[in-house]
Formats: sequence, C-alpha cells, structure tokens
Amino acid sequence: CLCNGHNAHLAKTSGARLLVNSDAHQEDDLLSPALATGVAQGAGLSASERRQALTINPRILLEKLTRPKST
Repeated sequence: CLCNGHNAHLAKTSGARLLVNSDAHQEDDLLSPALATGVAQGAGLSASERRQALTINPRILLEKLTRPKST
C-alpha cells in the first residue's frame, strides 16, 4: 500500500515509533515474519528501521502494557 510509505515518513520525521501490524481479526489475518518484513521494506524502512519496527518497538509496547500501574 502506498500509504505505508507516507505514514512511515511522517512517523520518522515526527519521532514516533513504528510498528508493523495487520489489523487482524482472525488468525489467518496475521502476518508471517517474511510478509511483515516485506511490508516494512515496501514502506521504505532501512534494515535497522525494520528491526526496530518488527522486534524492538513491539517489545517496548508490550512492556508498557503489562507494567503495573502506579497509584
């Protein structure tokens, strides 16, 4: 999708963290690692940006979501 490159560019220029996601509603909608890499590459991400979007940023998000909330 051409908008992936546009969105990636906007995210990079604004300093936002990128994730690759499929908007899955069922198991068959999930992206394989190869397809997710292809989507990231097609969006114009460099090898290091792909690694960030596919492995590092998802871990950061999961850590934030599972961290106990302080009261």
